[in-house]
Amino acid sequence: MNVVMKFLREPLLHFLVLGGALFAVNAWRASPDPQQAPKASAVSHRLELSAATVNGLIENWQKTRFRSPTDAELNGLIDSRVQQEILYREALSFGLDKDDTIIRRRLAQKMEFLAEGLIDQGEPSQAQLQAYLDSHPVSFQVPPSIRFQQIYFSPAQHQQSLAVDMRSAMTALDNNPGIDPATLGDRLLTELPRESMTEQQLASRFGPQFAAEFFSTEQGRWQGPLRSALGMHLVKIEQRDLARVPALTEVADRVREALLRERRLGAAKTYYQAVRDKYQVVVEPPAAPLAVIQSVTVEDQ
Repeated sequence: MNVVMKFLREPLLHFLVLGGALFAVNAWRASPDPQQAPKASAVSHRLELSAATVNGLIENWQKTRFRSPTDAELNGLIDSRVQQEILYREALSFGLDKDDTIIRRRLAQKMEFLAEGLIDQGEPSQAQLQAYLDSHPVSFQVPPSIRFQQIYFSPAQHQQSLAVDMRSAMTALDNNPGIDPATLGDRLLTELPRESMTEQQLASRFGPQFAAEFFSTEQGRWQGPLRSALGMHLVKIEQRDLARVPALTEVADRVREALLRERRLGAAKTYYQAVRDKYQVVVEPPAAPLAVIQSVTVEDQ
C-alpha cells in the first residue's frame, strides 16, 4: 500500500497523466464534425469517372481524329484526365486558386455563362424578330453599293507605255460607246462578281483608297485612271443602290442571333444585380502615387 501511494506521488506520473489529458483534449477539439468530416475526407480522396465523362473523352477524340480511340489511346485519355483531376485537387488544397487573376477571370466568365442560361430564352416569334429589327435598323442596314464596269491595266505589262495605252483606251470608249470593254486593258487574276459591290467589298480587293475614290466618281461615264493595290483602272458606275433596311426574310438569322444574345446578356445582368445586393463592398482609397523618377543625363566632363 505504501508502495502504491509512493508511486502515485511520483512527479513523473503526474506529468504523464497531465500530458495525456492535454493530448486528449487537443485531439477532441481538433477532430472534425463526426457527421461531416468522414464524408468529406472520403470524397476528397475518391475519384470517379462516370460513363458520361468517359463518353465525352471518346467524343472529343472522334471530333478531332475522325475515328474512335484504340484501347491503349482510351487508357491514355483516362490517365490524363485522372492526372488532371488529382493535380487540380492538390492545387486547391494548397490554395493555389486564391489571388490568381486568370483563374478568377475564368470562373467569373463561367458564372456569367451559367447565369445566361438561368432564364429559358425560348424561340422568338416572327413578330418579336420583326419588332427587334424595327428597333435596331442601323445594326442590320444594307450599306450602299454600286454596279460597275472597270478596265484594268497592269503596270508590269505596259511599263513605259502605260499612260499612253490608257489614254488610247479612254479615247476609244468616248468615240465608240458600244465597244466591248473586255477587249481593252488586261485581265485580272480574279474576276469581279456581276452583282453590286459595297465600298468595303471593293476595299478588300483593291484597297481602301481605291474604293473611296471609286464610290465618289460620277455615275454613267468612264473615268480614271484610278490606282489600286493591283495596278491602274478605268471605271464606270452603272447603278448606285442606296443604303436600306432589309426585309426580315433577308436577315432573319442575324436578327434571331442578336435577339437571343441580348436576352442572354440581360439574364446575366439580372442575375448579377440580384446577387450583388448580398454583398457589402468596401473599397479602400488607393495609396499615394509614387513620385515620377525623371531620367537625368550626365554629360561627360
